Amino acid sequence: MTMWPIKPLAEACTIKPPKAQANRLLANDALVSFAPMEDLGIGTKYLQPRQTRPLGDVKGSYTYFADGDVLLAKITPCFENGKLGIARDLVNGVGFGSSEYIVLRPSEDLMAEFLYYYLLRPVFLEEGARSMTGAVGHKRVSKDFIDRYPIPLPAIKEQRRIVAILDEAFEAIATAKANAEKTLRNTREIFGSRMQVLFAQRHDWETVQLEELLTRGWITSHLDGNHGSEYPRKEEFVDAGVPYIAASALRGDEVDFEEAKYLSPQRAARIRKGLAKDRDVLFAHNATVGPVAILRTNEDHVILGTSLTYYRCNPDFIYPEYLAHYM
Repeated sequence: MTMWPIKPLAEACTIKPPKAQANRLLANDALVSFAPMEDLGIGTKYLQPRQTRPLGDVKGSYTYFADGDVLLAKITPCFENGKLGIARDLVNGVGFGSSEYIVLRPSEDLMAEFLYYYLLRPVFLEEGARSMTGAVGHKRVSKDFIDRYPIPLPAIKEQRRIVAILDEAFEAIATAKANAEKTLRNTREIFGSRMQVLFAQRHDWETVQLEELLTRGWITSHLDGNHGSEYPRKEEFVDAGVPYIAASALRGDEVDFEEAKYLSPQRAARIRKGLAKDRDVLFAHNATVGPVAILRTNEDHVILGTSLTYYRCNPDFIYPEYLAHYM
């Protein structure tokens, strides 16, 4: 059995290629792809930037990458979630994005796809998470961990064979996921019909308005989200911090935190309303009207956008799940 050679990532890749390469290739007014952290997927092999900007506008503050580079999020919780992708089909072959990206440019004896799958392994993400340093909510995987992490380097032919096997497996997973989501939608329709029947059988139940539940103290508080001067500007959002969610984050009866944006603790401290807590019932009252979910979070609070209202139940009188199902 032939043993594969093993090298540290810093030898198998160029880590953080210099921005001077972009300056040599393009003028300041040339367009390049721009990819904030939300464009880097989870379980999505290729980065899909949705924006372009002039090189001169981004080369100062953002991270440079090019076609064929592998991007890895270094900040919590993005790193642990496996935010990772290969850059390709970039405008003018060049991209810029979040300062929280680690950019790895594979050498000639390493395929980008092989590197992608190697970094996607749970053991790599778990080991990297243990190496993190920094304040809570702003922890980052250490540079030393990335530089020294070993990677095997089989021959390119063998790398292609391994990548082909993994591609086939991931396609099967994607198909199974699509089928499961279709089954879940059908199940929810049946569930919704059953709920309608149950709630219609009221017998001698007392019927009250939500306003009266507040008067009685069964719902201890409710507030909508932030607007006016409280509403954060686009440039105030950061890659990690206090979660900020809009109505689009309500999926089924849960909150999809992959849709969350984040505010720094300093900016979040200036917000006085729309601070939802664990087990609050969230209702989308504007834009996409109707979605309801129960917030489940370990955070002290989550900030709500303009289109959301929270209802905080007194569990001695009304269960959040009951209110959510009824709504």
